[in-house]
Amino acid sequence: MQNSPPTLPSNLLPENAPAHLADSFFKNKRVLITGGAGFIGRALCEKMQTLGAKVVLLDLCAPPLLPSMPTAECHQGDCANLELLARVVPACDVVFSLAGRCGHWDSMIDPLGDMAANTTAPLAVLEACRRWAPSAHVLYAGTRQVYGRASLLPVREDHPLDPVDMNGIHKMTSELQHRLYFKQHGLQTTVLRLTNTYGPQMRVGAAGQTFLGEWLRRLKSGEDLVVFGDGRQLRDLNYVEDVVDAFVCVAAAPSLAAGDVFNLGGKEAVPLAEIARLLIRISGAKLKVLRSPFPSELARIDIGDYQGDFRKIQTRLGWAPRVGLEEGLRRTMESLDSRFASTLKKSLHGH
Repeated sequence: MQNSPPTLPSNLLPENAPAHLADSFFKNKRVLITGGAGFIGRALCEKMQTLGAKVVLLDLCAPPLLPSMPTAECHQGDCANLELLARVVPACDVVFSLAGRCGHWDSMIDPLGDMAANTTAPLAVLEACRRWAPSAHVLYAGTRQVYGRASLLPVREDHPLDPVDMNGIHKMTSELQHRLYFKQHGLQTTVLRLTNTYGPQMRVGAAGQTFLGEWLRRLKSGEDLVVFGDGRQLRDLNYVEDVVDAFVCVAAAPSLAAGDVFNLGGKEAVPLAEIARLLIRISGAKLKVLRSPFPSELARIDIGDYQGDFRKIQTRLGWAPRVGLEEGLRRTMESLDSRFASTLKKSLHGH
């Protein structure tokens, strides 16, 4: 069952929509990005650099050396380490809390590790901000997984929260902690519930992480794409550039966003089998889309159809996705071709 599509005429957008204000808002602001070595984190880091922010990266992995970010301040370490946060958080104006795990089945195998990454670590960041940067605006990267199996599409923010895996439970808990810190401590916090994010530099071939990453691995290996079930399950996707723009416009408007939760969402919901066929067509590969029964462990945590209703962030903050699915997948494939070509060239030259 579906509501009306999540789009509104442009004349209904608020006159004070802040999307256009970001160019000046971040100039000389100290901006911390946890998970800065990750897929979305790297894209956000580069965006902040172009907007003139003083970028600070924190990641458990060594933050990448990006030619476009010569002035970034990089720290390697655990976001749960308050001693480290005490050196990084003071004087921060904006904190993008992106660090965490995203594997749904992995969270069922290692629930304690998932809780440490997705509940304990973000809580430490919140506590550090309360102590050492109480005026900072903290933006948390949430997930549509908190909804579980949707009863009505597209899913609005007031849909009941009923996660089907430990990842969703832990992310939901972290959401509640962010809202509590707003209510009890006056810390400016905002939660963005992300759907499937994709684009250049996304993780490829990580089984159990993203279906699209696994399909991209198969494409490059010349393997047919496998869809579990009947392939009719609906998904919406956001190109990483649009996700970064959402974080930017929300961060630039704390007075309109603090204490609240916003869905992101794609322009349309597309069946998984159709996404797979589109990938094959774009790649030009002579491959097939194969259907396979759900493995029993994955069937238990499958959410069925999903489409996020993004009208709330659209009407209040002026954000809407701009990059269509075919264009986004084409850009992703072109970037992937370049990555593989570069890796092959290095291996052939012994580097």
